[in-house]
Amino acid sequence: MKILITILAMGLFPIIFVASRTITALASEVAIPILNPVIIDDGDSEDYRILVKPEIPAPDSNSIIEKASLSLWVNIQAKDTTYVAIDAYPIATEWELENVAWNIPWDNPGGDVDVTVYSEYAISLPGQQEITIDLTDICMRWFDGRLPYYGISIAVSESSISSAQFLNGQNGDGPFASMRISYSDSIQ
Repeated sequence: MKILITILAMGLFPIIFVASRTITALASEVAIPILNPVIIDDGDSEDYRILVKPEIPAPDSNSIIEKASLSLWVNIQAKDTTYVAIDAYPIATEWELENVAWNIPWDNPGGDVDVTVYSEYAISLPGQQEITIDLTDICMRWFDGRLPYYGISIAVSESSISSAQFLNGQNGDGPFASMRISYSDSIQ
């Protein structure tokens, strides 16, 4: 019996040692207010995009992105639709606040975005409401270098929703939106 206990203890020791090599510290959260969105439209129809480029602090190389999200108030006044999709795409081209329009500086009207990596939020009820769009995958790609960071383009699927209706849903006098990033430090 004594030999069996010794063998079991010796067999478990490497597993316990390996499992304890990576320690995850408590998660931290950063909240970034987004005060001045840029709205671009094509002028001929009701298509528009809301561009935001908040200054997000880059975590150190040992950080793990646990969750990232964009929270904003919207005022959906759509008619004759079952839902409205709000898509958040990472912008793929450098742009400047003072020099951006539907066709400038983009190769594609409305903005150059990475359409393979995006987040979507579907709204099925009209009215003023706060929504939260999950940006975890996009943020992880920004932080590990798989995507360049040029900000986010927000597109609304229902063209009957004007940008004024979209932006006037803001609750109170706060920022247009806020971005939250939760991360933890991994100690090797």
